Amino acid sequence: MFEDDSDDYNMSNTESQIENAPLIDSLKYKTGSSVANTVTVALGFMIAILTVLFIAVIVFTVIFLLKPRISSMVLLISIDGFRSDYLEQFKDYDLKNLNAFIENGTSVEFLLPVYPSMTYPNHMSIATGLYAENHGILNNRMYDPVFNATYYYNTPEEFNSRWYDGEPIWVTAERQRVISAIHAWAGSHVSIKGILPTYRWPYSTRPDKENVDWLLSLFEGEVPKARLYTLYFEDVDNYGHTYGPDSEEVGKALKEVDDMIGYLMDTLAKRNFLQYLDIIILSDHGMASVSEDKVIYLDDFIPDLLDIAYILDRGNETAYGTSVSITPKNPKDIQPLYEELKNIEEEFDVYLKKDIPEHFHIKNHRRCPEILVLARPGWLLSLKAFNVDLDMRGAHGWDATVDPLMRGVLFANGPSFKKGYKSGSISNVEIYNLVCHILKINPSPNNGTFANVQHLLQQNVTVSK
Repeated sequence: MFEDDSDDYNMSNTESQIENAPLIDSLKYKTGSSVANTVTVALGFMIAILTVLFIAVIVFTVIFLLKPRISSMVLLISIDGFRSDYLEQFKDYDLKNLNAFIENGTSVEFLLPVYPSMTYPNHMSIATGLYAENHGILNNRMYDPVFNATYYYNTPEEFNSRWYDGEPIWVTAERQRVISAIHAWAGSHVSIKGILPTYRWPYSTRPDKENVDWLLSLFEGEVPKARLYTLYFEDVDNYGHTYGPDSEEVGKALKEVDDMIGYLMDTLAKRNFLQYLDIIILSDHGMASVSEDKVIYLDDFIPDLLDIAYILDRGNETAYGTSVSITPKNPKDIQPLYEELKNIEEEFDVYLKKDIPEHFHIKNHRRCPEILVLARPGWLLSLKAFNVDLDMRGAHGWDATVDPLMRGVLFANGPSFKKGYKSGSISNVEIYNLVCHILKINPSPNNGTFANVQHLLQQNVTVSK
């Protein structure tokens, strides 16, 4: 028989457990402590990572917020006297930069000037979106009966703000804290509504490259100094007057402008600003050929004209033109003088102020003459009393709605404009709203309608970075 030793075994096992209890407790403690330490280390590591990430987010946010931002910008380039068909007429002059600009952007059939198709009224209409009777600059030379003074460029009156009734785009911009830099635009040298452009480069006969370099100097550094810019080229108009619109000299002048456009675009591209800049190239009017055998001297028919009336837009320095603005010295002579001119009407048209065509948009301003004599396309008017020989082979000023040679151009390129898009014609009073829209500023009341130019733009384009 086997002896029952279970009690001994149980006792021995119990004694063993009692003896090993401290060791087991020690192992349990060590195991628990190890796990706790691991968790603590892991949590610490995670906290460190989150802290680093948090700091990194803060740093990058600060860097992003402090980094200079570039907002949408507009550059208006006026090429005075650039007729709507010149690109085709002078295609053999390798106008590669203008053609590339058009191919990659937007163009219109022609830009319609306001009446008269003269430099100052049209530059003001482009800048204000207003017709001449609303911005007040009815001609390059005009008389104001209230001021009893004559406005003419390069005279003190040109610098007197009382002549400027409209609000130019640079005034609109500056009022809304958008900095402007304006080169030689009509009216930009005058404090209008107490505001001047922040940067101004006045008109002079300096070489075009100096003007372009002035503009480019504002594009140095990370952020350009302004958001609205203008640039003005005058030689196409000058040579059109001196040599005629079909002359080789006009072709050469266009080529020089084309070279300057290329230089400008290349430099802006190297500085990485083209992606934020919308450039609009336009002109104020066209040009037509004139000759001595198509001049009508009004005092051949009315010898005492200068004795009985004021000639408001002609003088020794402006002896020849497409119109003669007449206000009789005695109001009683208005109707008789009108009838006398009407009786000799040939190759010109005569209007009383109240009968001037509505689409001229000049008769509702006090500077409009009592009698307007308007030469028909190709003809000029003058007085022999001025004793000045005709010294030009090209002129402008006729009604652009009937004379296609008076029409200008509009080409646009940049992030806001469609690519390779060709549009029908538009009026130059539409440009103001277009520029305001791109710059995201509120326009002042004007004669344009944004819907008339909205089709030129791409949709949902953001150009800020």
